[in-house]
Amino acid sequence: MAAGIVVLVLVLVTGLLWAFQRRLIYLPDAGPQQPVEAALPRAREVALQTADGLRLAAWYVPGPDAGAAAVLVANGNGGHRGLRAPLAQALRDAGMAVLLFDYRG
Repeated sequence: MAAGIVVLVLVLVTGLLWAFQRRLIYLPDAGPQQPVEAALPRAREVALQTADGLRLAAWYVPGPDAGAAAVLVANGNGGHRGLRAPLAQALRDAGMAVLLFDYRG
């Protein structure tokens, strides 16, 4: 009897995990995103066009000079690029150019 209950609970939990797997993996933040000017001074909005026709929004923060190293910040599957603004500012303050772009998923 107890083994049957354990099996039933395991099947139920496994089924729920399978049914909601995308919500557990991909955590987009659908909230409003602040304008680039408010999030990062000296940054500008850019768009990246992928080979398969997808348009990704991005923010570009130029470095202090034309020869500055550039850092690509891939947002990942949680949140949006505005949440990475402090990282971009710290990298800019360290003398690098930064490109923050949205996750394509």
